[in-house]
Amino acid sequence: MRRAVVFCVSILAAIALSAPPASAAPPVRESVVDEFSFVDTELCPFPVVIEGRAEYRATLHRNPDTGLLRRVNLHGTEELSYSANGQTLEADPFPYNIHITFGPEGGAPRSNVVTGLVLRVPLPDGTTFLSAGRLDFVVTGQDFAATPQVGLSGDLDALCGALS
Repeated sequence: MRRAVVFCVSILAAIALSAPPASAAPPVRESVVDEFSFVDTELCPFPVVIEGRAEYRATLHRNPDTGLLRRVNLHGTEELSYSANGQTLEADPFPYNIHITFGPEGGAPRSNVVTGLVLRVPLPDGTTFLSAGRLDFVVTGQDFAATPQVGLSGDLDALCGALS
């Protein structure tokens, strides 16, 4: 679903590893714009080029006792396009919320959860591929997904059919 999440988590991991001394500092808020492109080989039976742009606001919360990063909240909007076999589909821009939590020792995220709309893509036949619900990237071990673990999963056959 979101390459931007990988970019953000990489930055946040670097921040977490360079934690300042313990303090009761308020959360830090940052605005981020990320443009990305990659080839997905798992979504459909053929490679799909996914390009996107994400604009989001990150709020970083530190543990007051250790200064280590403990939670990150992201809220933003993402635009995606899917291309394969000479066909391109444009997803409707969609808002999203991501909550990333870290253990008391810092390090890799314990959870990286997206809630709400996962993806909405108008298809050429007039139908819409729609996925919404809850998706945890730590549990799936993936940095991209078009369907949630819990909730409404879109018709992947219809999406892939429109790209074939």
